[in-house]
Amino acid sequence: MKYVALLRGINVGWHRKVDMNALRKVFEDIGFTHVQTYINSGNVIFCPEWETHKKELENIREKIESMMVSRFGFPVSVMLRSRADIMTTIEAVPQDWIKAWTYLPQVVFLSDDLDRPDILDSLSLGVEHSSVRYTPWALIWNMETDTYTKSPLYKYISKKDISQKVTVRTTRTVQKLGDMMM
Repeated sequence: MKYVALLRGINVGWHRKVDMNALRKVFEDIGFTHVQTYINSGNVIFCPEWETHKKELENIREKIESMMVSRFGFPVSVMLRSRADIMTTIEAVPQDWIKAWTYLPQVVFLSDDLDRPDILDSLSLGVEHSSVRYTPWALIWNMETDTYTKSPLYKYISKKDISQKVTVRTTRTVQKLGDMMM
C-alpha cells in the first residue's frame, strides 16, 4: 500500500530548507520503497516494505520525524495518509469549488487529536461555515484569495497550539498526490 507523508513547515520562505533529493534519501534509508517527492512543500509518497496496519503508522511517523531531526537539524511534524485517505479527501471537494476563479480550495489536514466530525461546530465559523467542509482527517476550505487571512478558519489554524497540528495543501496538490499514488 502507498502512503504520503505530509511534512509541515519545510521550505517556507528561507527557513527550514530541505532538498528533495536529500528528503527522498531519508525515506529510502528508513527502508521505504518507491519513494517520490512532489513539489518542495514536503510531500513524500512511499511504500513500506511490510504490510502496515493503523497502529504501526505511529511508529513510522516517529521514525520519520526522528530521521528529519538527525539529518536536517530541526523537528518536522509529519502526517501520514494512505491512498484511500487521499482519495476520500479528493472525492469530498465540491466540483464547483474547483472551477471558481477568485477562490482557491485548500485542504487543511488535521492531526488525529483534532480530527472529529463535529470540529466545525466547535470552531464558530459563522457565515464562513458554508465554505468549509469536514471529511475524515481534513477540512476542505474554499477560500477567497484576497481575504483568506481575515477568515475565522485562517485565524484558528494560525494559533500556535493548533498550527503544529495541521498542514495545508491546495486541492490541486492533493489531486496530484492521489494521481501519483495510483
